[in-house]
Amino acid sequence: MLPSKKALVRVAIACNSKEMRLRTRRILEQQGLIVVADGPLELPFLTTAESYHANVLFVELDEAYEEQAQVLEKLLEQASLPMLFNEGIFQDKKKRTTLAKWGQRVSEKLTKLATSTPPRITATGETATPINSVGFSVEEEKAPQRVWVLGASTGGPQALRRFLSAIPGTLPIAFIVAQHIGSNFLELFTKQLSKYTRFSVEVPKSGHLLQHQQILIAPEKHDLSFDDNCCLTLLPTVRDYRYSPSIDLLMCKVSKRFGPMAGAIIFSGMGDDGAQGCRYLFANGGTVWAQDAASCEISSMPDYARATGAVSFSAPPEELARNLVKLLGKAKDGASQQGAIN
Repeated sequence: MLPSKKALVRVAIACNSKEMRLRTRRILEQQGLIVVADGPLELPFLTTAESYHANVLFVELDEAYEEQAQVLEKLLEQASLPMLFNEGIFQDKKKRTTLAKWGQRVSEKLTKLATSTPPRITATGETATPINSVGFSVEEEKAPQRVWVLGASTGGPQALRRFLSAIPGTLPIAFIVAQHIGSNFLELFTKQLSKYTRFSVEVPKSGHLLQHQQILIAPEKHDLSFDDNCCLTLLPTVRDYRYSPSIDLLMCKVSKRFGPMAGAIIFSGMGDDGAQGCRYLFANGGTVWAQDAASCEISSMPDYARATGAVSFSAPPEELARNLVKLLGKAKDGASQQGAIN
């Protein structure tokens, strides 16, 4: 008899509160998961979780999240295990029935993370699962017309990898990624994303010409803008934004330049960065989507985005990618029909 999926899940729990670690361990074990280790939210434990033969990492955040942000940034870059973040179910007193439901939801997410991985693009450019072709021509790749912002924070790197893995290499679009991450990790983050996409991935410099099939990583503490020819200008940030790079600011700049051809997707993250940008982009005729809460490690940012009323579609990263392919396919067909009429 084959073991169940839950029996294959070996969890390491990271949390600064010993009491919370013990309660989480009990709840997850009641759900049939195997907890192989628990420890503080510190890099020595986080980056060695694999040595305990864990295949998924569960991270409990507390009220000191902002003080832990630097540790989490390093964790997202250094750890190879899939991770699930929780904002602290035990901050308030919870009824036993509520904890049981919470435990069931968390165990389902951990099981899914531990038993499935997104397709990787190998060094030869081949993928574990074929990237579908939707018939976009090579000529269309060069026109810098449609630009979408991909906003993300905690849990964002994993969501972005899942999303980009499902994007065809000929899709006529450019992405600008605003991921809350320190400048010391930009190069590594760029290299990691490039393994999951046929698009070029780079941190731009002033004068860069924006084109389709590009993914530009917005650097922190810099304002990014465009001229009429889609050349980029990068200047040191004048204002002290709460988040850097500012998803709100980037969405507004892209919306101002590209109008109805602009779009944005708000992925996993903590905080409300992107909410103001959603309102601005939507008011200018742009398209706003968000990752669904169930597939997020932290759903605060997508939840704030949805609360603006600007989000027209929510789904897991892979489905967001498939829907974008369909959207651009319809736009292409509509343009062809308009050309035939004219």
